[in-house]
Amino acid sequence: MKRFKTIIAIVTLIMMIPSMQSCLDDYDDNLYDISNSIPVNAALATVVTPSKVPGEAIIESDNEGTAYVTNPEILTQNDANNKGQRIFYTYRGAESPNGSSNSKAPYIQITTLYKILTKDIDILKEEQEDVFGDDVINYISYNIGKTHLTLQFQILGSDISIKHRISLVAKAGAVPDSDGYLSVELRHNAEGDRQENLSSSSFVSFPLSSAPGYKEGTLKGFKIKYKSIYSGEKTVTIGYNNSKSADFQFDWEAMSNTKIK
Repeated sequence: MKRFKTIIAIVTLIMMIPSMQSCLDDYDDNLYDISNSIPVNAALATVVTPSKVPGEAIIESDNEGTAYVTNPEILTQNDANNKGQRIFYTYRGAESPNGSSNSKAPYIQITTLYKILTKDIDILKEEQEDVFGDDVINYISYNIGKTHLTLQFQILGSDISIKHRISLVAKAGAVPDSDGYLSVELRHNAEGDRQENLSSSSFVSFPLSSAPGYKEGTLKGFKIKYKSIYSGEKTVTIGYNNSKSADFQFDWEAMSNTKIK
């Protein structure tokens, strides 16, 4: 996790460089703000209790537990103030808005937020082939924690106004194999968009509770088949150990503006 936070801190510093010259006239205030933003804390989390009241919105980080958000307006502005919504965010510690608290969970102020597409794993039926599509997709990386599988990927497109469908699908009746791995497919439907330009990274997160075998306690991981942009059909195996998630590299500057659903 320390390596992950260091990467985020470096990226944040690079993003600050163009604005540092303009900060000189307001040296004292801006220097204080910059010093307080390092090291930057960053995490993947789920919104568990939506609220517009400062200090009452609750999120649960994959690694750091629950926290109360003192500026829930940033969740609302990003259309992320919804139960079950996944987010990637940076934050700093904050005081309780009402001045006192007996809560064991910390109060935080979210400084930057990226809303992650969050959807259930689908069950693939024959008549739904056209819905999920068979367009190429580049799998890049993953994060798997106690409650969600998050995938990083790239796709091809042309018109950024067209929403591409990204899905993780299992065949009807599918169950984990003898080793506990569930076979699924990462599917991409470009919805008619021309497959021309390679996007930057995008992310999608799937609740593990929607995977066959999870509630029964037999799920140990996934075997994900996908149609690669460069090398045809491939399969990646991802283990699930019901513990804290691994470090996840998240580059703010390389985020795709391609719309996905």
